[in-house]
Amino acid sequence: MSEAQRIFKSLGLGTRMRKPDFLKNKKPVAETSANTPAQLDFFKIEDNKAERKRKVQQSSDESKKKKLKKEEETKETKENDEEEEKKVILPIALIHLTNTQNEPSEEEENEEEEEDENALSTDDINLIRQENLINVSGEDVPPPITEFSQLSEYNVKQTLINAVGKCGYTQPTPIQMQATTAMLKGREVIGIAPTGSGKTMAFGISLLSNLRQPKKNGFRAVIISPTRELATQIHREINGLAEKTNQKGWKVCLLAKAAQFVPEMARSFNTKYDILVTTPLRLVHMVSTGDLQLSSVEWIIFDEADQLFDASFVKQVDDILGACTSGSLKVCLFSATLSNEVEHIARTVQKNPVKINIGAVNTATSQVDQSLLFVGREEGKILAIRNMIQEGQFKPPVLIFLQSKARALELFHELIYDGINVDIISAERTQQQRDTTVAKFRSGDIWVLITTELMARGMDFKGVELVINFDLPQSITSYIHRVGRTGRAGRRGKAVTFYTETDIAVLKPIAEMMRQSGCKDIPSWLLEKSGKKKKDTEIAPKRKEDCLE
Repeated sequence: MSEAQRIFKSLGLGTRMRKPDFLKNKKPVAETSANTPAQLDFFKIEDNKAERKRKVQQSSDESKKKKLKKEEETKETKENDEEEEKKVILPIALIHLTNTQNEPSEEEENEEEEEDENALSTDDINLIRQENLINVSGEDVPPPITEFSQLSEYNVKQTLINAVGKCGYTQPTPIQMQATTAMLKGREVIGIAPTGSGKTMAFGISLLSNLRQPKKNGFRAVIISPTRELATQIHREINGLAEKTNQKGWKVCLLAKAAQFVPEMARSFNTKYDILVTTPLRLVHMVSTGDLQLSSVEWIIFDEADQLFDASFVKQVDDILGACTSGSLKVCLFSATLSNEVEHIARTVQKNPVKINIGAVNTATSQVDQSLLFVGREEGKILAIRNMIQEGQFKPPVLIFLQSKARALELFHELIYDGINVDIISAERTQQQRDTTVAKFRSGDIWVLITTELMARGMDFKGVELVINFDLPQSITSYIHRVGRTGRAGRRGKAVTFYTETDIAVLKPIAEMMRQSGCKDIPSWLLEKSGKKKKDTEIAPKRKEDCLE
């Protein structure tokens, strides 16, 4: 018998027992294990198993419910998170897409980096201006160029850049360096530069570039000069530049004579040309009669602006500006000199202009060797000229300025008797005679040209070697313009001013001007001389009509 059986037998569990009588008729009751040892209470064990199974099942069901609920909550949270994420990601994606679309290519980035590397710093710009005596004022003034090739950075066509070279320009002059970039940026300009410094080419390049191409919808640019001679010269230079671009269709019109226009031409005249060069009086007349329309004008240039905005022209200028009705009109002024009063008037018709001044304010060009020559009395002036001829200082072509037509005619007769190839030009001559004389002087057929204040402004006689102020100029402004007829386009020139005993009292302003221009051989006593300060508009002493007396 095994050990287990003995235990069962000792407990009375090992044998089969008969059911007691008191239990025979009793209803069965649930079996109990109250008094059974825990380790042997199999009923309770089974019950515990079932209970545990039930609890486990219940726990499992609850766990599943919790898990399901958690999954649902997680799913709901995830859906909410995804919805929120969409709200955030969508604009970011759009921004990224936009940035990707606008993002420059690698080649463009390299070009931008190269441009940044080539861009001039503020110090570089200031140094260029300082070296070239360029003084500027105004807001957001663009940097100057140092080579004409740099005009391509301002969208100037290569054909136009090449045309500038064909006109004989290899390097830009200071006024061209700064005025072109300002105008190419659409800025209005007040340009003050010595005579012969290339102002015409500066605004000529800018106009042709800004107009882009020929059109047949009316004048888009007007250039105004105070004299017909200067208008003719400007037309020749602008038209020459346009022709050398090899761009067909450019039409530059010169309107200086009444005979050039008849009313029947009005319709074709107002649509045929792009650029008009004229004088103020002629233009006002045609506008007032309705023969000329200025409604399409985008640019208007006033050359020799100090004279055009003077009292004698200001009414005509006002009428011209009133006829230019375009809302995009740009007004530019160029001159060798400009008083504060004239500048104030000019600014009333401009919007935020860039002022460009080359060199010292209102001074003669440093390209001219200036000198003063004391001749004692009036008759000493003729002797001085003859001495210059004998000593080889009288090198043609020569311009001689006098105070009046009568004195100019007297000097003409004196020099022609000496066998000098000389001619005279004055306002009393017809336009045809004046044009013929100027042409002969340009070609070298005339060596000496005698004139009055008429030829002092704007006329470009390339190659004039000597200017003689036979009579003292009427003002500092007049002196600057007279002297500026030589030393043009980078060439050097010479100017001699005769003065007599009666001139000494009014000579100091001119001597001071010469000193500012770099002249050194000026008598110190003349600079130190005190006396009544002369106004710029005050004329020199009145001369006798006979220059020998």
